[in-house]
Amino acid sequence: MMKGNNMDTEITLQLSATPTDSGFDILAINAGVAKGYGFAFSSAVLQEAVDLYNNKPVFIDHAPPGGQPSVRNLAGTISSPKWSVKENGITAKLRPSGPAANILLSVRDAAMEDPAIMQEVGFSTHLFVQFDNKHNVKKIVRVKSVDVVIDPARGG
Repeated sequence: MMKGNNMDTEITLQLSATPTDSGFDILAINAGVAKGYGFAFSSAVLQEAVDLYNNKPVFIDHAPPGGQPSVRNLAGTISSPKWSVKENGITAKLRPSGPAANILLSVRDAAMEDPAIMQEVGFSTHLFVQFDNKHNVKKIVRVKSVDVVIDPARGG
């Protein structure tokens, strides 16, 4: 059972991404309700959290419940997060690097050839939040990682 107020709550949200020559341009999160969780993210809360996305790791698949991600699945890093008025959210660059970078690059190449691939494969941010008793997010406490997954949960 989740409680509000000052408790840090761990959630995972879907991201939007566009493949590029150097990796991906991603919409890390935008204002709105995180479907599947019911948490509402405001523009103000997101603007305060922009820097939390800088230099975060990208893994192939989420770690198992209660487990830690494997270094074998390290596929890249997030950089250059910024606030986008147009998207009403945080955008960033994803640069492939690490032991699983080739998997991420294969996903990118497949998405460039067939954009429908991104309907099944997506990026999911793993973060910790504080929320009130109405499920309004008061603060993003920490961004743990951004992971490449099949059928990610719908994000904000």
